[in-house]
Amino acid sequence: MQKETGSHQLRKLLPQVIRLTLVLPLLVACGMLQPTPTSIPPTPTATGSAITLPVEVTKDVAYSTPLQPDVSEQRLDVYAPTEPGAWPVVVFLHGYHEEKEGHEKLSQAIAEQGAVVFTVDWFVWLPDLAARENGKGFREMSETVNCATRFARATAPDYGGDPARVTLVGFSAGAAMGASVALAGDHHDRLWEEFTSNQGGPPPQVGCVVSGGSAHVDAFMGIAGPYSIRRSEAKDQELTAITDVYAHLGENPDLKVCLIHGEKDSTVRLEHSVEFNDALAEAGYDTELIPFDGGHYYPIQLTVRKVMELAED
Repeated sequence: MQKETGSHQLRKLLPQVIRLTLVLPLLVACGMLQPTPTSIPPTPTATGSAITLPVEVTKDVAYSTPLQPDVSEQRLDVYAPTEPGAWPVVVFLHGYHEEKEGHEKLSQAIAEQGAVVFTVDWFVWLPDLAARENGKGFREMSETVNCATRFARATAPDYGGDPARVTLVGFSAGAAMGASVALAGDHHDRLWEEFTSNQGGPPPQVGCVVSGGSAHVDAFMGIAGPYSIRRSEAKDQELTAITDVYAHLGENPDLKVCLIHGEKDSTVRLEHSVEFNDALAEAGYDTELIPFDGGHYYPIQLTVRKVMELAED
């Protein structure tokens, strides 16, 4: 299991304060442990489908390394069909103050339909805190998600996945950051380098376990995403050009998009997805918005079905 640093634990317990800079070293034994795959039997009722595949789960695979003392290593779980095949690849991002373990049911349900699912742990900054120190938190988040995407594409064949077909799925805050990565992809690195050169910081926060590779994705699903969260005032124009998802419209023009949002969502209003979907359509993207009768969550059967449509297209 992943050993969290002291500062990472405090960040989860006190998400509205700036993280402490004290980091506890990882135990040597932890670094020597190898992820062990676990077979999980199919659950035919999870998606309503009569046909499901047996799934093997590999837990706590490291995909990013810290480059700064107050940043933590991050890990992911891989859900893969046990049957051989060139399965499409799905990368899933959780929301604010969540962990990958909270989305095991959805991850398994998608894998059972014929996909290799990389379910990612990542630290989510609140926007006001992420913008401090020249956007240090925003750089950490974008670099982390890019690392996860690169890792999934590079290692997909190890789990029977097709690296040529990658779909990024995000819930809540994961949808907002996921949309930015899905649109900007590898351009994020260049944008941050230019910004840091002009502003004197922040330095790179995260290193990828997989060196090189591409963060490009072929499709994106956003669930209950606060896409308008970084539409900020003029004084932040240069930072906003990186962090506001709307600033990347027109990039990755072949991206296929599906947005899902609860009509009764009181945490993130449906208008976020309506506005973003309209902007995507105006920019020429193949996009679809599906409202559902519910709140700030995802209906599992609908989500699995739409993820597989994107992944297999």
